[in-house]
Amino acid sequence: GGTRGAATGGTLGSAGGLRNEGTFSPLGDDMKFSRSVCGDGTTYVIASNKVTLADCVFTNGLSVHCGELTFDGVKGLVKGSIYVGQANTGPFHSLTNVTAVMTFKGNTELDMGSMQAGNGDLGKYGNAWPITGIVNQVSGRIRALGAAGDNDALHLGHWPMGRTTYNMMGGSLEVTDWRYKIAVAVDGRGIFNLSGGDVYTAEFCLNGRDNNEGHGTLNMTGGTLHLGDRGLTVGKTCTTYLANLGGGTVRGWGTNTLIAVKASLTGTGDTAVTFDTADGDIAVRSPLEGMGEFN
Repeated sequence: GGTRGAATGGTLGSAGGLRNEGTFSPLGDDMKFSRSVCGDGTTYVIASNKVTLADCVFTNGLSVHCGELTFDGVKGLVKGSIYVGQANTGPFHSLTNVTAVMTFKGNTELDMGSMQAGNGDLGKYGNAWPITGIVNQVSGRIRALGAAGDNDALHLGHWPMGRTTYNMMGGSLEVTDWRYKIAVAVDGRGIFNLSGGDVYTAEFCLNGRDNNEGHGTLNMTGGTLHLGDRGLTVGKTCTTYLANLGGGTVRGWGTNTLIAVKASLTGTGDTAVTFDTADGDIAVRSPLEGMGEFN
């Protein structure tokens, strides 16, 4: 129980794993956990820490308030939310103007309840500074099993000062329950860069609000976006978003799907986006603009 921390860098876990039943905060820089991290507690990464997890993770919650956390070949489950850039809950809500980075690489296979990134609360603690969350998925298989607020399995760019960039470069990102979705921006500003790998979701929402608060952007230059029946969407009356389709493939995820947002075609020839209808029709219900092409 309680809050525990390690004061120096190095490798922890060579003689056994770490069991966390309360709140654990590794305080050293450039730390690597080469054994399991498990328990019903919550693990926080704060300050300028650079922490690498390289074995098994089974924990109730995980939050990178500030600093960098890398999953390198991790197998495991985070039952609750993973937070990336979070300064409004837990024992460290006094942090200001923070940037948090989370990286997935190697053969990581991680299930999580949901992800909340760039979660800058402008209310409970009066935080009026940017809260930035950056996620780099180089490889691995990441699955979201549940949802945070608004039925969002990935709840990004939340609150007016929330800032999120998700760089999807390889591996797979999967929202397993079709009731839930990926929301790139929710009041704040979010960017999803898809250059490689596979993204599976019933709905990919650029801006989850019906008003024009916040701004969401999809930059697609590679990879495959597998969409379920609700497709590529935005809030009902929202116009503060960008969808730049410059490469990669949009495909129905075992069903018909739709493009319900205005999108810009930015690629040509071999670099143009491909609409693959092998697994279902794709209905385009809004203009496709720009000087690019599609296949």
